[in-house]
Amino acid sequence: MHCEEAKKLLQADVDGELDAASSAQLAAHVAGCAACEAERAALADLKQALKQGQVHAAPEALRRRIAIAIRNEAEQAAKRKSMPRKSFKPSWAWLNGGFAGAGALAFAFMFSLYLSRPSDVDLLEQDVISGHARSMMVSHLSDVASTDQHTVKPWFADKLDFSPNVADFSAQGYPLVGGRLDYIDRHNVAAIVYHHRLHTINLYEWPERGHTAAPALSVSREGYQLQHWTAHGMNYWLVSDLNAQELNEFKGLLVAQVEKSEQR
Repeated sequence: MHCEEAKKLLQADVDGELDAASSAQLAAHVAGCAACEAERAALADLKQALKQGQVHAAPEALRRRIAIAIRNEAEQAAKRKSMPRKSFKPSWAWLNGGFAGAGALAFAFMFSLYLSRPSDVDLLEQDVISGHARSMMVSHLSDVASTDQHTVKPWFADKLDFSPNVADFSAQGYPLVGGRLDYIDRHNVAAIVYHHRLHTINLYEWPERGHTAAPALSVSREGYQLQHWTAHGMNYWLVSDLNAQELNEFKGLLVAQVEKSEQR
């Protein structure tokens, strides 16, 4: 197994998604390759750090509703306890009421857990940020380093089942740096790398693949700016520590370039 093939499998291995044979082959390679061993360790550390830092609290409104439900159930239980019995016949009404109350509380608890789970969009945003941070941590911005779009674009030809849009915006202050393969949303994706002054920009591209796409967005997460949109069946995600105005300016250049390419 060569380093290029190994690097494609490292993320899946850290996530426990490789089959036994592939995992064994990768482990044998990593054991004899200091660079791949360091990259795998960095991925494992990053995953652990993200896992420990992701906390999702239930919404305040939901917590109030649960508290009210608990208080009401306690009041109803107290009223049932204070009511005189009409006969000495055994009655299981209190037990039925108790089960109903317990069921309501269990439902409220499970519903709160459901609402506090991160959404698919939240997870995708985290995936994009992780990919960007990973490329900076292990000094792996590019598999093909070139400012020539006619060198970078053909490099992806035998590595992906789609052709990414690649352009150079040096004249506008956003020079092309290169490209690499990355793994986002359980897919191999194209990562096109740009610079703006001292800042690095990662542009991730992959097809929508027939499922519901994430909505267009422009958000700030963990010190990074993210931009997402879809066009002509493709997902586009931008991530950088640039300010929002400059990243939005760069998005405008990309959108215009994509439209121009589609009209040819």
